[in-house]
Amino acid sequence: MKKRGQIESHILVYMLTIVIVAGILVMGYKFISRSSKVMETGEVVQFRNKLAFDIKSISNDYGTFKKITYTLPRNLQEVCFVDLNKKDDILLSKLIDFYPIIKDALGSNLSKNVFFMGTSDEQSFYIPNIAINHYPFMNCFHQKNGKADIGIEGRGGGNSLILADFLTKAKVNANDKTILQSADEVVTLEIPKGTNVNAAYISIEMVEPSTANKNTGASDVYKFGPSGTIFSNPIDLRIKFNPQITGACPSKLIFSQFSEDGSNKVAIESKSIDCKNDIAIFEIDRFI
Repeated sequence: MKKRGQIESHILVYMLTIVIVAGILVMGYKFISRSSKVMETGEVVQFRNKLAFDIKSISNDYGTFKKITYTLPRNLQEVCFVDLNKKDDILLSKLIDFYPIIKDALGSNLSKNVFFMGTSDEQSFYIPNIAINHYPFMNCFHQKNGKADIGIEGRGGGNSLILADFLTKAKVNANDKTILQSADEVVTLEIPKGTNVNAAYISIEMVEPSTANKNTGASDVYKFGPSGTIFSNPIDLRIKFNPQITGACPSKLIFSQFSEDGSNKVAIESKSIDCKNDIAIFEIDRFI
């Protein structure tokens, strides 16, 4: 009986020890999580204040341009700016459908024009007199290795332009594959290694669509250049689609390529659909 009692006492001690250690671990995890959350919030506030200060400082000097490299807080993936004077145009674009939080804010007439998008609570605020002078009058700066380059041009009197590359270019290299992505990261072109191209560079520019394309298209309109470019091998064109527009997993999608004057138009059926990542893949052999 004594031995039995001793064994049970040891078991009780072990159980109490396990409970105490588990409690310490849980408390420690909660403390670390809270501390990490506070630190992330502090980083966001610090970045927000610096961004607002830089824009205000530059906006008073007409013609002054600065591209500032910001170190983004680790929980932020994108910094998005919208031109509130172009709210209706933004709401008609297809890009806005990828950002429901921004779309809801604009649709609710909230005076918010800067949005921090990330893994934690998204934040939004207002900076006076900022504009974007290119369709779709909204630009999101994506984090690249923890940094984002934001261009700011002073317009005098406290007004400023938020500038970005709405046109992207890539040099064609026949000895290696060439990859070019649109500024909004919705469209990607991939030229296979060994492909002969009758152009030294290719480009993608976001352009304002016609009224008809705004109403019927499932994506925004992009200008591929230079016009008349021919590829000796078919190249991959990948376009992100919004399931709310196309359906959850469409069996196929159609890509329409047309000349600027509308005289030439080609409809291309998707080669495949990546429903996991919401990407439609097409093959094209030329820019009209």
